Amino acid sequence: MHFEKIMLALSLAALGLAAPLPNTDVGPAEDVSSIVNSAYGKYKEERDAPNEDVSSIVNSAYGKYKDEHDVPNEDVSSIVNSAYGKYKEERDVPNEDVSSIVNSAYGKYKEERDVPNKDVSSIVNSAYGKYKEERDVPAEDVSSIVNSAYGKYKEERDAPNEDVSSIVNSAYGKYKDERDVPDEDVSSFVNSAYGKYEETA
Repeated sequence: MHFEKIMLALSLAALGLAAPLPNTDVGPAEDVSSIVNSAYGKYKEERDAPNEDVSSIVNSAYGKYKDEHDVPNEDVSSIVNSAYGKYKEERDVPNEDVSSIVNSAYGKYKEERDVPNKDVSSIVNSAYGKYKEERDVPAEDVSSIVNSAYGKYKEERDAPNEDVSSIVNSAYGKYKDERDVPDEDVSSFVNSAYGKYEETA
């Protein structure tokens, strides 16, 4: 049972809920959660696609700003909100499929950064947290999703005996408490969120 709990724990880490990357010589991870929260909140208020993955939009907007600054803890929420507002003013398609747009934007974001080992868990966690807050499915059975994600997660790490159970146990509990749609298919969102985390890792 203990082994299964650890497996499940690491699985949740694959969803971007916990288990940040190991520290590297690039310095401490930048805390951009407040920026991401602000940007995503404004985006979400003006759209009608609750399951849409907008992490790449937020990452791209923040990345462009960050490339021109060197103040990690600066509060730029107002700047990010303004930048998104300009984007939104020129569009009028609430349910638009913007996957191709955001994928391209994320690619550009990645090309302009040179911090391969940057800890972006806070970005992923923030994006997922916003998504989670707008759902109400505590009893969802996500075992099949997390098992698959865990396999992918394990292949890309080199710490087989890493003990992350303490980190993700509480996160999983919180996730489970807020869901109540057993048969809901959230694989596309989970895969997308993990993909963004994985690409930046």
